Amino acid sequence: MATIFDKAEKRFQDVFSTRWLSFEGAVSSLLHNFDILIGCLLVDEEGGNIVAGGLVGFIYTSEFLAVSHFMGDVMGIVCRVSRVFQREDLTFSVVKDVIDPACAAILGMKSTAGPRLESFLPEIPSEVQDSGNFLFDGNLIKDSSSHRSNFESLRVKFSDQLVLNLQSCFPSQQIFQSLSIFDPQFVPSLGSQELLSYGKEQVDFLCIHFGQDKGSHKALISEVHFREEWLMFKQVLTGIILEYEQGGNLKTKSIDLLDLKPETDVDAVVDEISRKEPLITASKADQVRKLIQRLQEKLAQKDDHHFYLFKVLRAHILPLTNVGFNKSGSSFITGSYDRTCKVWDTASGEELHTLEGHKNVVYAIAFNNPYGDKIATGSFDKTCKLWSSETGKCYHTYRGHSAEIVCLSFNPQSSIIATGSMDTTAKLWDVQTGSELVTLSGHSAEIISLSFNSTGSQLITGSFDHTVSVWDVKSGKRIHTLIGHKAEISSAQFNWDCSLIATGSMDKTCKIWDTPSGRCIGTLRGHDDEVLDVAFDYTGQMLLTASADGTARCYNAVTHQLISKFEGHEGEISKITFNPQGTSVLTASSDKTARLWDPENGSCKQILEGHTDEIFSCAFNYEGNTIITGSKDNTCRIWR
Repeated sequence: MATIFDKAEKRFQDVFSTRWLSFEGAVSSLLHNFDILIGCLLVDEEGGNIVAGGLVGFIYTSEFLAVSHFMGDVMGIVCRVSRVFQREDLTFSVVKDVIDPACAAILGMKSTAGPRLESFLPEIPSEVQDSGNFLFDGNLIKDSSSHRSNFESLRVKFSDQLVLNLQSCFPSQQIFQSLSIFDPQFVPSLGSQELLSYGKEQVDFLCIHFGQDKGSHKALISEVHFREEWLMFKQVLTGIILEYEQGGNLKTKSIDLLDLKPETDVDAVVDEISRKEPLITASKADQVRKLIQRLQEKLAQKDDHHFYLFKVLRAHILPLTNVGFNKSGSSFITGSYDRTCKVWDTASGEELHTLEGHKNVVYAIAFNNPYGDKIATGSFDKTCKLWSSETGKCYHTYRGHSAEIVCLSFNPQSSIIATGSMDTTAKLWDVQTGSELVTLSGHSAEIISLSFNSTGSQLITGSFDHTVSVWDVKSGKRIHTLIGHKAEISSAQFNWDCSLIATGSMDKTCKIWDTPSGRCIGTLRGHDDEVLDVAFDYTGQMLLTASADGTARCYNAVTHQLISKFEGHEGEISKITFNPQGTSVLTASSDKTARLWDPENGSCKQILEGHTDEIFSCAFNYEGNTIITGSKDNTCRIWR
């Protein structure tokens, strides 16, 4: 697997050089200094410079100006791609997230103007004037139907050719799709029958593509080893997968090892498996033992990453409200009381876009992960807006709520946005058409938390009415009302396989609910003040709670036993999350610090200091090697 990815990454980095960046600089300089450029050329023309005279005649046209503004928009997209591919830490997981949205945005510009062209087009009269001229920034610009048609033709041809060139530099779509099986984001639920045969077709294709000699080139991988590694990958996710033949057909069966720990007695595990599973004969027991030992070695790998401050971004003129990464971690977004959302490049700390248009606080923000080509913003102005993360263009404004929008989420398929409002309702909106799909009514107080399950079939909403509702997304009907808390709900989350729901409340407790039945199966007590946030780890076996009492806790989500306490903050903890590997816990506090903890023993691994006011939001990137923290000091910090 590493061989394939390494070869692909090196090739991708070779594709891009600084020429695109230089071209973008030239186009930007031309647009910003048009008057000065014209003045210099006119002086040279008067001095007898024939070339300058010819350039003036060419530049003084609507075609040239339209093309220049169009190129400014396109180069902005291409250069953001170029910057990503010049990163030293480029990984294959970034590629599809960057290339696909960029190609879609460029193709969209064939018919829809980008920000720069959109600002220029109103300067051109709707019809060609009899004089054949129009004024632009005090200059008389030549205009004709041929100038306009030439621009439209070039616009389409250039967009198509550029996308073709980009796509030709990268593997076929089939390779992209095949490699996506290694992304846990798309792996079916743990223990499901679907997981047993998951990836067979894609692995077959990759073996054919990379595992065979081609002319003078030897095969890049060993097909046998590659298939073994794929089986190991699935075993890390689900446990052990057994293959056996029955009636001439090859079948598979999984053995769940979610409870496996580095210190687990291997012989006891093998004995238990052998008793329960007739397929594990005495001759196979030794193979199983070696396999479990390999899994333990992987689990025992220490997470000793130490984070350092990488960038301090003076993000907004007013306090921030939220922060969030795209899936690859190449970009992140910040919302603010200044009524904007900003898009940032993680590697450089450069501001990519300012999403302007809301008339009040931008409170809820989200990327449509795992795709990352769209951003949703929810505002106190009662609207939600959908934006292109590549161009900053606003696709839709969703209107219908009668009070502030305080939470939102994309479904996993990125086809629906859910918004929760202080008007006591949640609404589902169509990403493609911009239309409202359904209003989810039934709560008697504000909705302040919502979340889709991993398949997108269900949505949960947490409310100040002390309840959580479980909704069927397709029909818009309420499946369950989770009743039991004695105060407002602060947070509600599904675990990874959607079998459990955790809810945090102002009543100082966290409750665990069985999703299919809607029954409360556990109440976690111990905090001395409100529970402000809850979070599962990636396996759904560990559950975190963060409280206004300044402490956080880690529980076994199955047995409900307390695993560890996180003590040390000197103010309330408003946000808590696991890193993707489940080996570290990150907390954000009003004491102006964020802290990293060991979930097994509760020890503090690191304190992230430097903010001068309350930290209200924090997040890991997908790989777990970058953190962003958002504070009321109006700054956002990147830690690596």
